[in-house]
Amino acid sequence: MSMSCDDSDPYSMFNVRPPICDLLNIVVLQGRNISKGVYNDYIDIPDPYVQVDILIAPDSVKRTKCISNDPNPQWFKTLHYYLPHNTNEPTIAKISLYDENYTIDVLMGEIELDVNVFQVGDDVIKTFKFPNDSEVDIQFKRELNTEYDLRYSLTLCKEEKNFRQNRKNKAMMKIREFMNERGPTTVRETPCIAVMGSGGGYRAAIAFSGAISALQEIGVFDCATYTVGLSGSTWCMSSLYSHPSFPEKGVDFAFKDLRKNLKKSFGSMFLPSQLMRYLSNVKAKRESGQPATLTDLFGMVMAEHVLGSDGADQARLSDFKEKVKGGQAPMPLMTCLHVRPDVSATVYHDWIEFSPFEIGMAKYGVFVKTADFNNKFFKGVISTIYKEAPLHFLMGIWGSGFAILFNRLMNTSITTDKNSGRSKHLLESEMNGLRECSLSSDNGEKFVEDDSDDEGCSTEEITHVEKIHKEHEETSEENTETPATSKSLKNKILESILTSRLFNRREYRAGRILNFMRGWEITCCFPFSPFATNEVAGDAHNELCGGVKESISGKKKRVCIVDAGLAYNSPYPAVLRPQRYVDLIISFDFSAREKDDMDPFGELVLAEKWARIHNVPFPKIDTDVYKREGLKELYIFKDEDNPRAPIILHFCLCNVQYRKYSAPGVPREEDDTSAEFDIFCDGSPYSTFDFQYEDKEFDNLHNLIKFNTLLNKDKILDSIEECVRLRKEGKARITEYHSFSDVKIECKNHANMQTA
Repeated sequence: MSMSCDDSDPYSMFNVRPPICDLLNIVVLQGRNISKGVYNDYIDIPDPYVQVDILIAPDSVKRTKCISNDPNPQWFKTLHYYLPHNTNEPTIAKISLYDENYTIDVLMGEIELDVNVFQVGDDVIKTFKFPNDSEVDIQFKRELNTEYDLRYSLTLCKEEKNFRQNRKNKAMMKIREFMNERGPTTVRETPCIAVMGSGGGYRAAIAFSGAISALQEIGVFDCATYTVGLSGSTWCMSSLYSHPSFPEKGVDFAFKDLRKNLKKSFGSMFLPSQLMRYLSNVKAKRESGQPATLTDLFGMVMAEHVLGSDGADQARLSDFKEKVKGGQAPMPLMTCLHVRPDVSATVYHDWIEFSPFEIGMAKYGVFVKTADFNNKFFKGVISTIYKEAPLHFLMGIWGSGFAILFNRLMNTSITTDKNSGRSKHLLESEMNGLRECSLSSDNGEKFVEDDSDDEGCSTEEITHVEKIHKEHEETSEENTETPATSKSLKNKILESILTSRLFNRREYRAGRILNFMRGWEITCCFPFSPFATNEVAGDAHNELCGGVKESISGKKKRVCIVDAGLAYNSPYPAVLRPQRYVDLIISFDFSAREKDDMDPFGELVLAEKWARIHNVPFPKIDTDVYKREGLKELYIFKDEDNPRAPIILHFCLCNVQYRKYSAPGVPREEDDTSAEFDIFCDGSPYSTFDFQYEDKEFDNLHNLIKFNTLLNKDKILDSIEECVRLRKEGKARITEYHSFSDVKIECKNHANMQTA
């Protein structure tokens, strides 16, 4: 990446240098006198092919096609290998000559060669001699690779910048509609608004739908630049942005379908035929060379429940680009964490953000196109292309806290024993406990990192389940199928899965992806707020730092990614990135509490601590406001001394005024008891681990949050007006830049970042 900068973007001053690699083209030209020996040739003329294996390279084993019955084959096949640049270690290529057979191919000869004898710019043809006077001509061409498939920068991608420009124009016009002369007169005076939802399972998904419906009715959703989610809220966003009616027809049609889908029993998703379909997809992914864990299966189950069978199979995150084209809707941002399986998320984590345009980690300044996220990379170059990851896999990752506990979750969701309420309470506690546990801490064994090609669930385990199903089908042809026999089959399949490695260890339940930063020796991490005075404030080993000075391993083929709620349950890092200049955060916190009437600031305080550690402007969270004013729907936090800090509207999940009013300003009839319900109590249908919502339960939660939001319409609009005023006065974040002439920053992979 060049040191030249975009004069319109101060973050282009930071230089993120990509890893350098060489491209070695091995052209297998032709063979002469290929022989297995006179006697064997008489019986069967050779069917030769050449295989090259360079262990250090990704997809190390490559081969030519077989040319049948030809002792003088002409292949002219080019094999591409990406190799480290200027390494002192030998890079051994194993060149093998084979005779193809119907059963087992016969090795006719093998030669080893250190390909580092070829330097950049070399173009050499060598003849290799194999047994029985067989010869093969091979050309070696080594060059410095100049094309990379990752984006290395601290700036936003050009697609997001274009979106922001279009969206700001639309937001400016919309804000003028309800602010008149007090509204913005230029795009620069138009505030950047983010609508943010927390985790909390289906409770969060339904509640966030109520919040978005209210903001749409007010007109504020049309002013927002971003919709941001974590875990359960991302499922709501997925149902909205994948729906064919959105955004042209608003949000209501999408949420009506969400209501219909969540009415179905979660246990019905585990019918034998469906389980076999899910497992077949997991097996196919595994056999293609991609990681496959329980998160894949969980994502398919949950996405089909939330989106319906048609939507779950077809949706892709990159499809959402059409939904935000021309700035017609807020841009969705989803989040998760990269973690190490041998330590807890509080000891080490990196925030990963997902958009329709790209996926990446700001900590390293590395981003991959969303459609390429599923591919195999080496030193920034795609080495193997796979189909884009389906939305259901990403939905499984974003909510993978449930996948980690999925064996317990299935028992709680499918069974209906009288202790289910107690079981859900225990699961809530165990979910919270995941923050302090490593992924390998549930079995008492010492963790041993497995980075071999044997990944997650083995295909043999799935084949065993397929055998059980096939035997049942054969038996069913002879005997009449009954509910009892169907239940027996389901239990057998579930028992087989639950005892397999797919379920047996937590590290195989978490999401795993091919490491798109593989091959990069990372010794440089960027501070979250690069223009801040200090890289990290306070204790760098604080639990909320998540190992800020540690880095992802470029040697690992695969890495673990999990639910971002394992750090804290609101996706503030995505909206606090200073490159996004968010002025107003409308945050909806649906996190579980022990009871309704208690301090609702637990996750918000964690976000504040995180911001302080990373030197990000953030208002002080005065938790004593709860003691002074009691539980209420909205708390507003702002920093009067620092206008660069965003204004935070913190909506908490509570049922206070809704009990008294059916709509803002409309008292309920005396006999109207429809709003007399608690959220966090024994027997509540709104547990984080409730995965089925009857119409009444859905409506109660959706309408509650919609009411709470509409009730505070004036406060929301007042906050937008204040943001406009701050921008007009030149006090907003976008005006607080260092002069480019005063900033010279360069980051090298083997040096710390320098700031002058």
